[in-house]
Amino acid sequence: MTTPRRHVSVVIKPSDEPPPLPRGWAWASIEDVAERVNPGFPSGKHNKEGIGVPHLRPMNVTSRGEISLTDTKYVSVDAYDRLRAGDVLFNNTNSPSLVGKTAFVHSDTQWAYSNHMTRIRLRPCVAEPAWVANALYLGFIQGFFLENCTHHVNQASIASRFLSTLRIPLAPLPEQRRIVAKIEELLSQLDAAILALNRALVSLKRSEASLRYAACEGRLVAQDANDEPARLLLERILAERRRGWEADLRARGKDPNRAEYKEPSPPNRDVLPELPLGWCWASAEQVCETVASGATPPADKMANGTGEIPFIKVYNLTFDGSLAFEDKPTFVSKHTHLNLLGRSRSIPGDVLTNIVGPPLGKVSVVPDTYAEWNMNQAVVLFRPSACIESGHLCSVLLSPATQRRLQKTAKATAGQFNLAVTACRTMAIPLPPLPEQRRILAETDRRLSLIRKTRSVVEANFARAERLRQAILDCAFKGRLAPQNPAEESAYVLLERVKASCGTADGVLQRAGRAPAKGRKSAPRSSAAGSRAGKQNSFRPGRPAGSKPQ
Repeated sequence: MTTPRRHVSVVIKPSDEPPPLPRGWAWASIEDVAERVNPGFPSGKHNKEGIGVPHLRPMNVTSRGEISLTDTKYVSVDAYDRLRAGDVLFNNTNSPSLVGKTAFVHSDTQWAYSNHMTRIRLRPCVAEPAWVANALYLGFIQGFFLENCTHHVNQASIASRFLSTLRIPLAPLPEQRRIVAKIEELLSQLDAAILALNRALVSLKRSEASLRYAACEGRLVAQDANDEPARLLLERILAERRRGWEADLRARGKDPNRAEYKEPSPPNRDVLPELPLGWCWASAEQVCETVASGATPPADKMANGTGEIPFIKVYNLTFDGSLAFEDKPTFVSKHTHLNLLGRSRSIPGDVLTNIVGPPLGKVSVVPDTYAEWNMNQAVVLFRPSACIESGHLCSVLLSPATQRRLQKTAKATAGQFNLAVTACRTMAIPLPPLPEQRRILAETDRRLSLIRKTRSVVEANFARAERLRQAILDCAFKGRLAPQNPAEESAYVLLERVKASCGTADGVLQRAGRAPAKGRKSAPRSSAAGSRAGKQNSFRPGRPAGSKPQ
C-alpha cells in the first residue's frame, strides 16, 4: 500500500499518478508546452551603476511571484539571449525554501538572466505565460520544489532537464485565458488588501514612536505637585552612593580623604530641550549603579539549548523591550559565569541594549525567568538605581530622540556600526519624579497593549491573505474559477496536434542563455535523445528528484 501524499501538488513528476482533471483538460509536461528551457549565463563582472544590461538573478524574482528590479546588477555583454514578452523565469538555484520562485515577463526587454535562472520560452497558442508561471509558482508555495530539489552546500537546485519533465494541468486555451483573467482580478483585490494592511502597520509603528516621545517629554499623564522633584531624589541617591564608597574604603582600612572619588558626569544641558516642571536631565551613569559591556567566552564554554546560566546575545534583544531568549538559547556553566564572565553578570531588572549593528537600537529588560544571566561583548547593561524604574529607562532607550543622539556617536567599520560604552554612560536621560514615572509606565503599558493587540490582528490577516493567495490558485487549477465551454478544443487534442506538428523534444533544452557563437549553428536535439532524457528523469517514488545544476 502506497503512503498518501501530504497534499496534491499542482506540479507532478513523470512517475506520479496524475489526479483527475476537469473535462477537456490534460496533464502536460513543461517540454510539451515549451519551445526552449535553458538557464542563463554566469558573470562575475557586474556593476550597480547601470552600465550594460540588467542581469536578472534570484533576488529579482520575489516570493510573491513577481519580477523586481529593486536590487539589480548590470553586465556588459555583446551577444546574449534577451528576455521577451511571455518568457517564464524560474529560479533554479537558491536556498532550499526559495528554489522554485517563478514569474513571467510582461513585455519585450533588454534583460539578460543568470545561470541561477531558467528561462521557459513557450510554444505559441498552447499555454498562456501566466498559466504556466502561476502553476509553477503554486508548486513553489505548496512545497513541491522544496521536497524535490537537489541539495548542495548551503543551497539547492532544480536542473533544467528535470524541470522540463514536470507536468502541470493544461486547460483549453480559451479557458486558460478566462481563468488567468479571473486570477488577476482576485489577486489584484488581494494585493489592495495587503497594501492596506501594510499601511496599518506603518500607522501602528508611528503610534508607538509618538507614544515613546510623549512618555519621555511629560505629555502622557497629569503631573502631581506633591511629587518629590527628580533633582532632589537624584542628589540624594548620588550622596548615598558616595557615602557607600567611603564606607567601603574604611571597611578595607583606607582613608577616604586620601582617595579621589570620581563623580558621575552630568549631561550637557545646553544642547537638550526643556523638561516639564519637576523633571531633570541626568546621565546614564548618574541614574544607574553600573553601565558595562559583556564578554564572550570561547566557543567550547557555551552550550546551545540547555545549561546552568542563560547567556544573552544580540539576536535575543528586541525593539519592544522584551527579551526573546527562546530564540536559539545559549548557556554557560556557573563556573564560567562566576569567573571568566564575572564582570558581565546580569540580574532581573537590568536594561540591555546592543552596541554593535546594524541594526542598532534593540532594547530589552532582563526578566525574572532566571535569577542570574550573562551576556556577550556586543551588549551593554544598565542597572537602574533607586531613582529610576527599569521600564522608564527602557522607554527612554527605545525613544527615537535618544536613539538619534546615541547613534550620532556610532563609528562605522566595514559595514558594521559600533557604539562606545562611554557614549552609553554619558547618554542623557529625561528623569521624571519617581511617582510620575510609575504613572507614565502604567499608561504606556495600557496603550502599548492596545497597539500590540491591533498588530497581532493585522499580522493574522497577513497570514490569512497568503492562504487566500494559495486558495485562489488552487481553485484556478481545479477549474473552479471560470465557466467551461464544451465546444472549445480540448487540451488533449491541442497537445496531440502540437506533438504531431513539431515533436515535444526538439530543441527544448539548451545548455546556456548565450546566443550561439558566430559561424556556429545550434544543433537540434533528436527525438531519440529527448526520449532518453525522459527515461533518465523518470524518478522512482521516494527518490530525491533533480540532478546536478546545468
